Amino acid sequence: MWAKVSLDIISMLKSGMMTAPMFETKVLVAFHPDFECLKDFARSFRKVLFRGESGIPVKDVEYSDSSLG
Repeated sequence: MWAKVSLDIISMLKSGMMTAPMFETKVLVAFHPDFECLKDFARSFRKVLFRGESGIPVKDVEYSDSSLG
């Protein structure tokens, strides 16, 4: 295995990067200037994938048939 840490540790670290404050201060600031216009989309997408301020992924998503078009 190429990683020197367990996959559980990597998962924990990645989840930590998805908390709202870390997402703003670590992830979005790393966007290349050419992608500045995508920051609002990234914020919105993060809110779909993760609950509130936490980095906990949303797992119990329900989809309605009407949203499928």
